[in-house]
Formats: sequence, C-alpha cells, structure tokens
Amino acid sequence: TQSTWGHRDHSIFVFRCLLDRPARCLFSLMDSSDDDASGPKYNPNSDEDIPDDAVGDVKTFVKGGVVKRILETGHGYGKPAKGDEVTVHYVGTLHDGGEQFDSSRDRKEPFTFKLGVGNVIEGWDIVVATMKRGERAMVTIKPEHAYGENGSPPKIPPNATLDFEIELLSFKAVNDLVGDGGIIKTILKDGTGFDKPRPKEEAFLNIIGKLQDGTIFIQEENHKLVVGSDMCLGLEKVITSMKKSEKCRAIIKPQYAYGSTGNDTLQIAPDAELTYELELLSWRKVEDVVRGEVTRTILLDGHGWDSPNEGAFVRVRYTARLEDGTVVDSRFAETVCECTVDEGNLPVALDLAIMKMRKGEKCLVESSAAYAYGKTGNAELNIPPNVSIKFEVELVSFEKSKEEFKLNNEEKLQEIVRRKDVGNKLFKLGRYVDAFNKYEKSNRLFSYEKNIEATTKEEVDKVRLSCYLNMAACKGKLTEWRQVIEYCTKALEIQPSNMKAYFRRGQAHLELTQFEQAKEDLKKALELDPTSGEVKAELKKLQQQLDAYKQKQKKLFGGFLSSNPTALSS
Repeated sequence: TQSTWGHRDHSIFVFRCLLDRPARCLFSLMDSSDDDASGPKYNPNSDEDIPDDAVGDVKTFVKGGVVKRILETGHGYGKPAKGDEVTVHYVGTLHDGGEQFDSSRDRKEPFTFKLGVGNVIEGWDIVVATMKRGERAMVTIKPEHAYGENGSPPKIPPNATLDFEIELLSFKAVNDLVGDGGIIKTILKDGTGFDKPRPKEEAFLNIIGKLQDGTIFIQEENHKLVVGSDMCLGLEKVITSMKKSEKCRAIIKPQYAYGSTGNDTLQIAPDAELTYELELLSWRKVEDVVRGEVTRTILLDGHGWDSPNEGAFVRVRYTARLEDGTVVDSRFAETVCECTVDEGNLPVALDLAIMKMRKGEKCLVESSAAYAYGKTGNAELNIPPNVSIKFEVELVSFEKSKEEFKLNNEEKLQEIVRRKDVGNKLFKLGRYVDAFNKYEKSNRLFSYEKNIEATTKEEVDKVRLSCYLNMAACKGKLTEWRQVIEYCTKALEIQPSNMKAYFRRGQAHLELTQFEQAKEDLKKALELDPTSGEVKAELKKLQQQLDAYKQKQKKLFGGFLSSNPTALSS
C-alpha cells in the first residue's frame, strides 16, 4: 500500500541515524574483528578486494546485524565510497509481519544521500557501500543498526528488525583532492582508460566556471588549456585527476583558487570560492625525450605497439620551424624522407623522438640548439647558430633492424663496423657527443662474448682499438682530459705499441700539467714514429711550459730553486 507520509516525514523518519546513541564509523565496522567469520570484509575504495557477486549470494556484516541477499547483480567494477553521493530505490517493511512502512518506488522518486556520513541509518551505510550500480538486494537490518530500542513512531516500533529491498541506481564519486576540503571533486560521468593529463600538456575541455552567486565567469566548449599554466592550483589538480571523457564538478576554496588577489581578467573578486563543471575531451601528451632539452607532444596517436629501434629504416615527413614559427626546412613536408635512424642523417632530436613513435603517429618535437643544429646552425638551410627548433614529424612507416641478441658473430662484426663508420661521420660533422656514443655502442656489442674464433677476435680488436682512439679524440674535442687518458689506456691494452694512443695520452697529461707523465708518453710516441712532426711539436710545447713553470717558481721562491729538476732529458 501507498505510504500516507509526506516526503518531509519520510526523509526525517526513515533515513536519519539515531540521535540518542553515538554513531559508529561505517568503515571501522566493516573492517572490525567482530564480523562473522563467513562475512567478507570489504574495502569500498578497492575493486580488487571485492569478489564477483551472484544472484542468491548471502553476505553478513557486524555479527549478522546486517544481512544482504542479492536479487539482481550489478555491473561495472566500482562501488561507492564514503562521501559519495548515491541514488537508490527502496521498499521498507517490518521483518515481523511484513508491513510496508515506506517506498520510494510508490512515490516514483529515487532517494539520494551522501554515503558514510550519518545521513541514513547505520545498516544502510554498511550495505550500500558493498553494492554495484544496478544491483538489487534484500537487506535485513537488526535494531542496533537501525532505530534501536526507541524505534521511530508511529510506523517503526522499538527494537524492530527491518527489511529493505534496495536498488543502487547510481553514485557520484566525491573526492577531497587535497585532504583539507579545499578542493572537492564530484565525478558526474566516469572517464575511460587509465591515463591522465600532466602539467605542461595541452588539454581540451568543455568548461563552465561559476562564482558562489551563480555568476558565470567562463563558459567554453573545446577550450584549450595548458595544464598548470594560466590557471589556479585547484583547477590544475582537478584536471590532472581526470580521465578521458570524464565529467565532473569541482568546488575550489579561495586558497586553491585566486586567493586574496582575485583575477581581474576573469572578473573574480578576492577570496572567491569557485565551482567548475568540466568535461575532459582529450589532451596532447608531452613526453621528455631528453630532460630539459627535447620534448615530444603527440598530435595524432599512432597504431600498434612497436617503435623503430637504432638502425631502423624509416619513412618520415617533417617540417622544422624556429620558435617564432618561421619555417626553416620544409623539404620533407610532403615528400617522404627515407633514411636510417641514428646514423647522422637527421638532427639528434629527431632520431631520439622517432625511436619513441608508433606507425602513423604525428608529433611536435621541441628541441634545444644542442640537439638540433648546434652552435654552428646550418648555413645551407639558413638556420642561425644556437637556436631552438620545433619539428612537426609524421612516422609513415618503418622496418626495425635486427635486435642485438639475435645477431650471430658475423652479423655483430658487421654491426660494430657500421657503428664505427657512423661515429666517424658524426665526428666530421662536429657532433662529438653523438660520435662518442656511437663508438661506445660499437665496443659494447662484443664486450661479453667469450670463445670467439681467433680470426674474428683479431678483426673485433682492430675495430675496438679504432673506437677507443676515436673516443679519446671526442673527449679531447670536449676538453675532458681525464677521459682522454682513460680511453687511450684502453687502446694500449689492445695494442701496447700504438703511437696515437701515447701521443693523445701525452697531450692530455700536458693539458692537466702532469709534466712527467706527459714527457714519458710523448717520448714513447717519438720512439714509435721518429719522423712525426706532431710529436716533436708537442714535446717543444711541453718544454716551453716547463720553462714557464720554472720562471714562475723562481718568482715565488727566489733563490731556493737553483736548478730545473723538471727539464726534459735528452
């Protein structure tokens, strides 16, 4: 039968907690040790802790004080948590006698309340937190978790056990993003996937922003925002918590909005509380390729999971622009550029970015000068020295090179020669860091091989020797003299009579004012090649520096130094 109570009466009567006893915390009850051994202990915030339900399943809570029997299973994975706004239909009857005392279905009006904060009787808070959207259950609640010894006259007598048929229609997740109530987010529509925007990424949203009095200060569709830029901290935190296609409402207190200064552009007064309604349509993901030097912003997602590796043959289109938008290279804007990755055919930033792309992907690569055209620029393309470059790149297709672990010894030998040759090309272009890396990768390929044939080992050692000498040359160009010494020493371990290794190591010792070691290495180099003009010139330079050193010492110590103990011996 239809209840004769008014809506106000039923709200106060059925869905209030007892005021004459302290309410126990919902989640403490559910995790407490006094649950029945057969009753599951749920964590409403974790889908993993919740087993799949089936029609007819019976679950008990708080020593049988609340019993739930599933009449119809729900859908999805999420379940409401404390503070969430839930909407249900219900029919309430007395357990003894079956007399109905209230029904939202009869009123044709679903009931909405906030879960776990005492808006409803304790038994409801316990059981609704275990339900999925669309789930319908018969719930029996003993008096200690309903209206207790007082009942709720006139319909519910003292110490009454109650039966409710409850259907969870929906719930809106409410999140306190900073833990102090300063940013309250309510999810109106779940998003998809797992990714979320990060600071510096471009997000596209439908956005409405309101003041407390309802005044709208922004209302835009497909509005582009750079996350973390030109927005308040509260809005940044909300956007970075959203998934694609998610809709939400966020209330942001002044300390996380525009504070005591307000925002003149948006006509927001000081100390204003803001409410945003947001729908995250999409965003452009920004990835660090080289931290602080090269970034990649995806403009169009590629397909598949694979990406080009070092040595892959790729087909790409790209355009290069200065920071002000001036196009400096459009040779391959329409025409496909076919080349091998990481062989010096492209600027380093492009090589590195392409090896992260998927087939069909388009992205914006922003590079510092060091990873673009460097200190020299590119005269042929009219690119000035020391300028940052933006590349728009499309990876049309690619064929990966064979993975290192799949190479046999003959193929590895071919690969180390290839890498050395690429290093030489990069060295001639003045790309000393890239050349060094290529030589290093070449030498690493055979570093763990054992029991290789003598002929192969001889050929490998020849390439490794060349790479170590060239690595020392790279470090010399970069004035990293201790590393020059390190790699020359490695070269001498392979070939103890190598003149270049002694010569370059002697140069490095001289740059570090290590005169005795420099003298020893340069004299050894001269022994190995008595006709070398370079070695003779370096020995002359060494003697001049020793003479200058002697004069300086004389000025400092006067007559204490009567001879030159560091002069070169004949």
